[in-house]
Amino acid sequence: MKNIRIIIFLIFLVLVASKTHAQNINSVRSFFEGPYIGGAIGYTKFQTTFKDPKDDDWYATDEQGRRIYPLRFEDSKITGTVNAGYNWIVDNIYLLGLETEFSSGNDQQWETKNQNNKIKSDTKFVTNLRLKFGIIQNNNLYYASAGPTMADIKYDALWSNEYPININKTLYGINYGAGVERQVDSKGSIKFEYIITDLNSTSKPYPEYTGDGCWYGSCIGPSWKTKISSIRLGYNYHF
Repeated sequence: MKNIRIIIFLIFLVLVASKTHAQNINSVRSFFEGPYIGGAIGYTKFQTTFKDPKDDDWYATDEQGRRIYPLRFEDSKITGTVNAGYNWIVDNIYLLGLETEFSSGNDQQWETKNQNNKIKSDTKFVTNLRLKFGIIQNNNLYYASAGPTMADIKYDALWSNEYPININKTLYGINYGAGVERQVDSKGSIKFEYIITDLNSTSKPYPEYTGDGCWYGSCIGPSWKTKISSIRLGYNYHF
């Protein structure tokens, strides 16, 4: 009889624990599911690679006088991001989300000391569309994301204070990353994530003295490519 009572008591504890666990899952589910808005502050590195098909014109030198090619110049700064999205929950623990975000950019410049060569890269803004895949564990959401990118960028090059090359256009690319988000109250969550944005390269022919036309018959010219990586800390408000 005593053993039966112990078994009944244990079954009772299991049922209570299962009910509590289900309530916790439903609570987390109702929190992460649905629309949200947010923002983040990030430590962001902008890296631009400049390639010249006639590499004897554009180059840098190291301390030993050796040429450095292709040219890569980097700059890091604090950037801001605003975002909005919607999450769907599958089987109580899996998350599928769609998010759009808008981030501030950066202005970079590289120049030689002896040839008066200057190269500029001005990233005005970056817009990412992100498809998120995640899993919910307790009050935490662990996720990975990927999607297309659009950025408004202006590139400039000036060789020996002549032959100006200017590109001002919208570039496309991809973004991907991972992060963790934790519920902190009934409406808010804090997130920590790492995002990489890889933009497509773009080029323009070498111009005439006036900056128009093609200097070479084949209309060859230099190309730029920008890659952005950001470590972010942010907050989301869930409706």
